[in-house]
Amino acid sequence: MASQLSFAQKRDSISFIKINNITIIGNEKTKEHIILRELDINIGDSIPASDTLNVFTRNKNKVFNTGLFILCDYQVLKTSPGHYSYILIVKENWYIWPIPYIDLGDRNFNEWWQERDKDFSRLIYGIHFRHDNFRGRNEKLKLKLEFGFTKKYEFFYTLPYINKKRTTGVSFGVSYSENKKVAFRTFNHKLDYLNADKTLRQRFFFETSFLHRSKYYLNHKITARINTNLISDTIAVLNPNYFGNHSLTQDYISLSYNLKYDKRDIQYYPLKGHYFNILIRKDGLGIFDDLDMFAVIAEGSKYYQISNRFFAGNHIRSKLSTPTTQPYYNTKGLGYNEQIVRGFELYVVDGQHYLHNRNELKWRLLETRQEYNSIVPIEQFQTIPLSIYLSGFIDYGYVVDNSMNPNNTFLSNRSTFGYGLGINLVSFYDSVLRFEFSKNDLDETGLFLHLNAAF
Repeated sequence: MASQLSFAQKRDSISFIKINNITIIGNEKTKEHIILRELDINIGDSIPASDTLNVFTRNKNKVFNTGLFILCDYQVLKTSPGHYSYILIVKENWYIWPIPYIDLGDRNFNEWWQERDKDFSRLIYGIHFRHDNFRGRNEKLKLKLEFGFTKKYEFFYTLPYINKKRTTGVSFGVSYSENKKVAFRTFNHKLDYLNADKTLRQRFFFETSFLHRSKYYLNHKITARINTNLISDTIAVLNPNYFGNHSLTQDYISLSYNLKYDKRDIQYYPLKGHYFNILIRKDGLGIFDDLDMFAVIAEGSKYYQISNRFFAGNHIRSKLSTPTTQPYYNTKGLGYNEQIVRGFELYVVDGQHYLHNRNELKWRLLETRQEYNSIVPIEQFQTIPLSIYLSGFIDYGYVVDNSMNPNNTFLSNRSTFGYGLGINLVSFYDSVLRFEFSKNDLDETGLFLHLNAAF
C-alpha cells in the first residue's frame, strides 16, 4: 500500500486526479468485464483529490462483495502529472464445491442442543454441488442432495445478465422435499413434532425470477413460483388449521417483488454503510383456492464506524400481512430463519404482523491474516484472515397474533427484550461464528451459538 500512501501525501497539491488506466491482476478464471461491471469509475474520469481514498476503497469493496474473491486490494500509481492508474489486485475464491453437507433440522443449534436432546436423527446430511463462477461469468449453479431429517432435491441456476449493458438477468429453481418428522403445532411458544415411519409432509416448488440492477447499489427482483404442499391425514387431524379447513393439500401460485438497496462495505459482516430491503408478496392469484394471502416485509440496517476499533449498528424489520385468519403453516412471526430476539432462541412467536429491532456495539480485538503457502497446496486456502470482535447488544420484538390461540399467549401481543454480550469470529469464505450470552425479559439466561452475522 506504499503507493497509496505516497499518493495521499501529494494529493493536497492538486484538486482533481484523472484515471488513465484500470488494471486487474489475479483474475485467472473470472472474465474482466465481470469485475469492471462492479466499478463506478471509468478510464478518463476525474476524481476530486480529497475524495480518492473513499472512491477507491468503495470500488474495491464492491468487487469483493461479488463473493468471487477471497482477497481484494488496490494500488494507485502515478503515470504522469495529474494522471494515475488504478490497479485492482484480487485472489480468486474456490468456485467448485462438491462437498459433504451436514446441518440441523431444527431452527438453530440451541434448540437442537437443549430442546431436542442433541438427537442425531434430526441431522440433515448429503452433498451440495456448487459452481459459483460458471464459465467465469459469475453464473451460479447449485445442486442439493439431502437426506436424514429432511430429504431434499434442489437445483438452481442464476445468469446475472442477458443484455449488452449487463444489468438484467434471470434465475430458475426447482425443489422437492419430504419429512417424517413435522412440527404440527406451536404449544407454549415451542414447536411440537410428530414422528412417524412414513412421510408426513411433501413440498414442491418451481420458480423463475427476473433480475435487474438499475444502479450499482439498487437491485430489483420479480419472482413467480408454483407451490404444491401435501400432508398426511394424521397432521390434519392433530391440527385442522395446518393448511386450513382440515385440508391435506395446498396448491397456489406466488408472485413477489423485491427491492434491495445495499451500500454496505462488506456484506457478510458489515461495519460501515447502510442497507434497505422490501419484499411484497401475493400468495394465491385466483387460479387455486388453497391460499389467499398478501404480505409486505421491510427491513433496514445502518452501520457506523466510531473509531478505528469501535463500531455500532442497528437493524429494524417489520412484517404486515392479511387476512387476519391464516393457515398455521403460513403464519410465521419471530423465531424463524434467525429472526430472533436474542435470549429467546428456544421460542417461536407466531403471528400475522411483527416488529423486530437489533442494536449492537462492537470492539475489534484482533485482525490478522495468516499465510500458509508452504503447507497448503491449494492457493485459495493458503490465506486465512481472522477478525475477533467483542459485542454488546440489545434486541426488541413485538408480534401481533390475531388467532387468539390459548396455547400461545405469554409472548404474543406484547413487547419482548433481550440483551447480552458476545464474541464474534470472522474468517474467510463468509464464515462467521458468534458465541453470545443473553438474558431475556423472562429473566432467563443462556449461552447461544450462531453461524452468521447478527444483521
